[in-house]
Amino acid sequence: MGYLLEKQPLRYCLECGEPIAYGGRPDRKFCSCGCRNSYHNKNYREERIIKHRINAALNKNHDVLSRLLRMGVTSMSLPDLAQMGFVPEYITSFSRKGGRTECRCYDIKYYLTPTRIFSLGRNIIL
Repeated sequence: MGYLLEKQPLRYCLECGEPIAYGGRPDRKFCSCGCRNSYHNKNYREERIIKHRINAALNKNHDVLSRLLRMGVTSMSLPDLAQMGFVPEYITSFSRKGGRTECRCYDIKYYLTPTRIFSLGRNIIL
Protein backbone atom coordinates (compact mmCIF):
# COMPACT_ATOMS: atom_id res chain seq x y z
CA MET A 1 0.00 0.00 0.00
CA GLY A 2 1.50 3.32 -1.00
CA TYR A 3 1.06 6.66 0.65
CA LEU A 4 0.84 9.84 -1.29
CA LEU A 5 3.28 12.35 0.18
CA GLU A 6 2.44 15.97 -0.35
CA LYS A 7 5.33 17.83 -1.86
CA GLN A 8 6.30 20.79 0.30
CA PRO A 9 7.00 24.12 -1.40
CA LEU A 10 10.68 24.80 -1.94
CA ARG A 11 12.09 27.20 0.66
CA TYR A 12 15.11 29.46 0.28
CA CYS A 13 17.75 30.51 2.80
CA LEU A 14 17.25 34.06 4.12
CA GLU A 15 21.02 34.67 4.03
CA CYS A 16 22.41 33.17 0.83
CA GLY A 17 19.23 32.47 -1.18
CA GLU A 18 20.09 28.82 -1.78
CA PRO A 19 17.27 26.25 -1.60
CA ILE A 20 16.89 24.62 1.80
CA ALA A 21 17.20 20.84 1.69
CA TYR A 22 14.23 18.81 2.83
CA GLY A 23 14.51 17.17 6.21
CA GLY A 24 14.62 18.47 9.72
CA ARG A 25 12.14 21.10 10.80
CA PRO A 26 9.67 22.10 8.12
CA ASP A 27 9.89 25.79 9.10
CA ARG A 28 13.67 26.17 8.72
CA LYS A 29 14.79 29.56 7.44
CA PHE A 30 18.50 28.91 6.82
CA CYS A 31 20.41 26.27 4.93
CA SER A 32 23.19 26.02 7.53
CA CYS A 33 24.37 27.23 10.94
CA GLY A 34 26.90 29.47 9.20
CA CYS A 35 24.16 31.25 7.24
CA ARG A 36 22.04 31.62 10.36
CA ASN A 37 24.93 33.14 12.32
CA SER A 38 25.91 35.45 9.48
CA TYR A 39 22.33 36.68 9.10
CA HIS A 40 21.92 37.46 12.80
CA ASN A 41 25.37 39.06 13.11
CA LYS A 42 24.58 41.36 10.20
CA ASN A 43 21.13 42.32 11.46
CA TYR A 44 22.13 43.02 15.07
CA ARG A 45 25.45 44.78 14.35
CA GLU A 46 23.86 48.26 14.50
CA GLU A 47 22.24 47.47 17.86
CA ARG A 48 25.60 46.34 19.27
CA ILE A 49 27.29 49.52 18.00
CA ILE A 50 24.68 51.71 19.71
CA LYS A 51 25.06 49.80 22.99
CA HIS A 52 28.84 50.18 22.76
CA ARG A 53 28.56 53.97 22.25
CA ILE A 54 26.21 54.35 25.22
CA ASN A 55 28.48 52.30 27.49
CA ALA A 56 31.52 54.27 26.34
CA ALA A 57 29.75 57.58 27.14
CA LEU A 58 28.66 56.31 30.58
CA ASN A 59 32.20 55.16 31.35
CA LYS A 60 33.63 58.52 30.26
CA ASN A 61 31.13 60.37 32.48
CA HIS A 62 32.02 58.13 35.42
CA ASP A 63 35.73 58.72 34.85
CA VAL A 64 35.23 62.52 34.79
CA LEU A 65 33.11 62.47 37.96
CA SER A 66 35.56 60.15 39.74
CA ARG A 67 38.42 62.47 38.87
CA LEU A 68 36.49 65.44 40.31
CA LEU A 69 35.78 63.53 43.52
CA ARG A 70 39.45 62.62 43.93
CA MET A 71 40.30 66.33 43.57
CA GLY A 72 37.66 67.23 46.20
CA VAL A 73 35.40 69.10 43.75
CA THR A 74 31.67 68.87 44.57
CA SER A 75 30.26 71.48 42.17
CA MET A 76 31.10 72.54 38.61
CA SER A 77 29.49 74.29 35.66
CA LEU A 78 28.25 72.23 32.71
CA PRO A 79 30.44 74.06 30.13
CA ASP A 80 33.56 73.22 32.18
CA LEU A 81 32.40 69.61 32.46
CA ALA A 82 31.76 69.47 28.72
CA GLN A 83 35.38 70.47 28.10
CA MET A 84 36.41 67.47 30.20
CA GLY A 85 34.25 65.17 28.02
CA PHE A 86 31.20 64.92 30.30
CA VAL A 87 27.83 64.51 28.53
CA PRO A 88 24.93 65.13 30.97
CA GLU A 89 22.41 63.18 28.87
CA TYR A 90 24.14 59.89 29.71
CA ILE A 91 23.16 58.77 33.22
CA THR A 92 22.22 55.44 34.75
CA SER A 93 19.24 56.76 36.76
CA PHE A 94 17.58 59.88 38.12
CA SER A 95 14.92 60.87 40.61
CA ARG A 96 13.14 64.02 41.70
CA LYS A 97 13.80 64.98 45.32
CA GLY A 98 12.35 68.16 46.74
CA GLY A 99 12.12 69.93 43.39
CA ARG A 100 15.67 68.89 42.47
CA THR A 101 16.83 66.37 39.92
CA GLU A 102 19.21 63.84 41.46
CA CYS A 103 21.20 62.01 38.80
CA ARG A 104 23.39 58.95 39.14
CA CYS A 105 26.17 57.58 37.02
CA TYR A 106 26.70 54.14 38.49
CA ASP A 107 27.79 54.78 42.10
CA ILE A 108 28.21 58.56 41.84
CA LYS A 109 25.29 60.90 42.49
CA TYR A 110 24.84 64.62 41.92
CA TYR A 111 22.13 67.24 41.52
CA LEU A 112 21.67 68.76 38.09
CA THR A 113 20.51 72.29 37.22
CA PRO A 114 20.39 73.80 33.72
CA THR A 115 23.86 75.34 34.24
CA ARG A 116 25.78 73.16 36.73
CA ILE A 117 26.03 70.06 38.86
CA PHE A 118 26.41 70.20 42.65
CA SER A 119 26.50 67.97 45.75
CA LEU A 120 28.72 65.52 43.87
CA GLY A 121 29.37 62.40 45.95
CA ARG A 122 29.42 58.64 46.08
CA ASN A 123 26.11 56.88 46.53
CA ILE A 124 26.64 54.47 49.41
CA ILE A 125 25.11 51.11 48.54
CA LEU A 126 24.46 48.71 51.39
